[in-house]
Amino acid sequence: MHALEEIERQFQFMVVEVAQQLEDAALALESDDVGAMARVDARDDRVDNLKSMIENACFSRLLGQSLLEQKELDFTRAVNIIANNLERISDYSVRIVQRTTFVGSRVHLGRYEHRPLFNEVREALDVVVQALFEQDLSLASKICNSESVLDGLYKAIYADIVERLKSSPQTSDLVTTLFIFRYLERMGDALLNIGEAIIFSVLGEKLKIDQYRALQRSLDDLGLELPLHEIAFEGIWGTRSGCRIGKLSGKSRRGATVAIFKEGKHAKILQERRNLEIWKRIRPKLTPRVLGFHEDTENASLSLEFLEGLTIQEVLARGDTNICERALEKLIETMVSIWTCTMKKEATRTTYIEQLFSRLDDVLAVHPDLKGSNDEGGMLEPIELLRELESGLLAPFTVFAHGDFNTNNILYDARSDEIRYIDVHRSRDEDYVQDVSVFLVSNLRVPSSSRRVRRRLNEANSRFLGAVRGFAREHQDGCFDARLSLGLIRSFVTSARFELDTDFAEEMISRALEITSRLLRHPPATLQELYLDEDMVTRSES
Repeated sequence: MHALEEIERQFQFMVVEVAQQLEDAALALESDDVGAMARVDARDDRVDNLKSMIENACFSRLLGQSLLEQKELDFTRAVNIIANNLERISDYSVRIVQRTTFVGSRVHLGRYEHRPLFNEVREALDVVVQALFEQDLSLASKICNSESVLDGLYKAIYADIVERLKSSPQTSDLVTTLFIFRYLERMGDALLNIGEAIIFSVLGEKLKIDQYRALQRSLDDLGLELPLHEIAFEGIWGTRSGCRIGKLSGKSRRGATVAIFKEGKHAKILQERRNLEIWKRIRPKLTPRVLGFHEDTENASLSLEFLEGLTIQEVLARGDTNICERALEKLIETMVSIWTCTMKKEATRTTYIEQLFSRLDDVLAVHPDLKGSNDEGGMLEPIELLRELESGLLAPFTVFAHGDFNTNNILYDARSDEIRYIDVHRSRDEDYVQDVSVFLVSNLRVPSSSRRVRRRLNEANSRFLGAVRGFAREHQDGCFDARLSLGLIRSFVTSARFELDTDFAEEMISRALEITSRLLRHPPATLQELYLDEDMVTRSES
């Protein structure tokens, strides 16, 4: 028998066993049906055996066929995930039956309707096989919906039991009843995992149900005419922002359409939308157009114009010399132009050291050795002394800054010779040094064993820093180097949380401490004389 056919056969048997076990658990709950209790227990072993057979078949298929297409790989992984969650539902049925033996009186247990919860789980189980093997996204969504239905039913029962616990002497029976319904509610969590696994098997991307629904709404905004399973969705994983980002492509009424889908926490997505509107007023073509926006209570989503081009990081790592030079020239020209037209002559206090310590726990979680065993501050204790120094340093003006000026958030399109900004949810009026320090350290952090690429990155940082120094002189920013020192200290230390290479993380911390030492040696009155050496933002080419 073909491996996939065997998996399907065992899978169908497993769903039947779990559904029957669920029904027996309901009967055991309604009365002391010893036969039903015994059947639940007996089926548990069969479910475990079927799950093991499906798991073995899945792994044999994954390991035994090197030429499996990605679609087949995704499907096999989904089957294994679903089998694991079917086993969880089976285990919850067993625990429900076990709990019923602890009930002294069925007065409380009979007060609450359990059939609506059992029926909801059963109806979802009845369509699992069809949803998976027919790749039916509407049925997958229905299975996911069961989780919220079960949550709602459980919350009403939970609230009533909690209220009764305040006055009833039969607390043991009430608590046992609560546990029983809690197991039913947890079946909803397993069903949600099953539904989302089916969605993954169809789309090839792991999407939570809310992300899937947001994606559906985005397709409507874009006027894409193909069903979702025929839309190309390519996840973009190079982000630590916490948002789900993907590239959508398909056929719309306007022809071939490519767009970016972005889904995440409501506040972050809403802020990005607002900032995109601000950027549009400053420079209309600099950032992507908003093609659609939707918001829920906790999350929101954006459909954005897809921008052509390479990131500056890609240009410096892969582009030829002429393109690299032109991209950097265009970036500096664009950046300085924006700074000039958005400049506000208002002195402002910077918060680089505050930012550093607000993220220090994340850094120490990755590199606990930075925190000494005998003193509270550890290696970073000297940086604490910079708080007072920073309080006396003011940026002479603000600009509308990108806010996260990593080189992978800046695009260059060689065909149109244009710079574009993406991921602008942190944009705001602030010290331009914020963007400068982030850009320099993001270049420094690019891993490369090529001397040619490292030389190019070093030259880019030197040229960029020289241009920004020229801007500082032109606008009489006498404490630029002092503030840049603080910004680099912040960026070096906080970037260590993204580096598992201990040697390089220690190198960045050492650079931060070296700059700290230089700052502390300067009396406050002479900080305008401080000059930051370029070797702080370049790396050895060997």
